[in-house]
Amino acid sequence: MIDKVFRIGTRGSRLALAQTNEVIQRLEAVVPQCRFEIVPIKTKGDLKPHTALTKLGSNGLFAREVETELLNGTIDFAVHSAKDLPAKLAPQLMITAVPPRALAYDVLVLKKPGITAVSQLAKGAVIGTGSPRRVSLLTQLRHDLQFKNIRGNVPTRLEKLQTQDFDGLILAAAGLQRLGLLDASRLNFVPLPMDRFVPAPGQGLLALECHETNAEVKALLAKINDAAAYMALTCERSFLQTLEGDCTIPLGCHCVTTKTGLTATAFLGDKQNSQCGVFASGHGLEPAALGRQLALEVIKKV
Repeated sequence: MIDKVFRIGTRGSRLALAQTNEVIQRLEAVVPQCRFEIVPIKTKGDLKPHTALTKLGSNGLFAREVETELLNGTIDFAVHSAKDLPAKLAPQLMITAVPPRALAYDVLVLKKPGITAVSQLAKGAVIGTGSPRRVSLLTQLRHDLQFKNIRGNVPTRLEKLQTQDFDGLILAAAGLQRLGLLDASRLNFVPLPMDRFVPAPGQGLLALECHETNAEVKALLAKINDAAAYMALTCERSFLQTLEGDCTIPLGCHCVTTKTGLTATAFLGDKQNSQCGVFASGHGLEPAALGRQLALEVIKKV
């Protein structure tokens, strides 16, 4: 007998739907009496797939329309790729749960096989990315590389790599993994080390968002919350919020749980000069405080 139907808001891309189905599988394992209905929602970022994100504005390009549906009550909760969430959520909404983290690192996907490190790229190689963070971090490793904006969902970008003037492109390992594409027999890719290629805040994490007054949904989502992942996201978003960061600012932060607390690495680049960037690392027990500490540290170094 079906006890309750919950409506889940999400973007309609293959990756967003894969992420949402992952959440549904986790929920069905703990509340088999409930049913879940996916409600695909178009966002500003989806409606203009050929425009660089840095030119679309910076305030919730992939989240605000979903949050509007939450506030209107047409959905019960939302599944976001955590790295797409703006620094400030809409009033009255909250991240109530975070499932276990997938792969957090980026990969350099290459058109031709045989390259196993960034240092082996040809001089002046053209890399596809629309992310200021990725441009800045890759420039720290190779000052001679060229960058060309690329938009679209993951399969579209992989197709553009083969058909257009790109030598490689940078993608999140988690997205490739969730789509079943992170396979060395099918794709030429080089994992980028997180100590020097710091992921975006929330990369590899899913954020489950609901209205702060919806006790029923909060109790439901708490059943699949992963404490370590939730603390990591709290730290990384604290870093983002302290810097008042958005998609136009080259920044990254990654936090992990250790036996003695939390350890995090952070990066802040220069919007005007991609060759300039600073790193910081720290250890702490309170995730939000650690995120603020790292943000203040990189600000001092700039």
